[in-house]
Amino acid sequence: CISTLLMLCTSDMYTLINYVGFINYLFYGVTVAGQIVIRVKQPDMHRPIKVSAENY
Repeated sequence: CISTLLMLCTSDMYTLINYVGFINYLFYGVTVAGQIVIRVKQPDMHRPIKVSAENY
């Protein structure tokens, strides 16, 4: 919702691209952080795909 309002307020295309890029990287970071938190808090949870921490 906030990102949509920011996109409506910008008149420059490069600023819009920067906003979208920042939001994408923010979501990537939240996803990776969430996976690490789940791995630490629930180490015995069933995972269909095993990935070692060395791949990060």
